[in-house]
Amino acid sequence: MREWLHRVTGAASVLQYPPLIEALENYRRYLAGKTPERVRSEGLELVSRCNVMLDGIEQQAALLG
Repeated sequence: MREWLHRVTGAASVLQYPPLIEALENYRRYLAGKTPERVRSEGLELVSRCNVMLDGIEQQAALLG
């Protein structure tokens, strides 16, 4: 999850989409001291939320192009 978080945070910074960046940063702060099981379950929820946001970004970009 930490590796995924690092990669997605880098990509999100390029997109300049504040809700996505905020969700990733909140999760990064949340990781400290959590059990691997908790990191995984919360991480899977984050992945789902990020996918929804990215789908919205993609739809908006399609309208512009």
